[in-house]
Amino acid sequence: MTAPGAQLDRIPDLGRVLLLLVFGLSTTGVIEIAADAPLGRADLLLFAGSFGAIVTALAWILMLALARSRAWAITMALGVWIPYVNLILASVFARRYWGQGGRTPALLGLAGVLGQAVASIRFLLPALPPLV
Repeated sequence: MTAPGAQLDRIPDLGRVLLLLVFGLSTTGVIEIAADAPLGRADLLLFAGSFGAIVTALAWILMLALARSRAWAITMALGVWIPYVNLILASVFARRYWGQGGRTPALLGLAGVLGQAVASIRFLLPALPPLV
């Protein structure tokens, strides 16, 4: 017999489709909003893609929290709207359930944060040569 929530890493097909839609919509939304920003195309793509990765990782963690328990679902549903608090809650959840499905969204979120850091540095130091 398996423990409750032991199968958190199994996302139904509808969940996977929703995660792809979240990534696509958030990435294209950022590209549309920041199209006139003084960024190169590669920098804009890095910024938008890393933002999309963070949003997708948060949505994924929220889906896992909904599957785990009512308390986690309520906590994440309320905390997801508060900047930076949402990342702290997601990291606590991912650390606690690392082996039960939290690993992949946590690594996706980490990649997104690193991409945001690189994009921010490139934006703040315009003298750097373009990526492409």
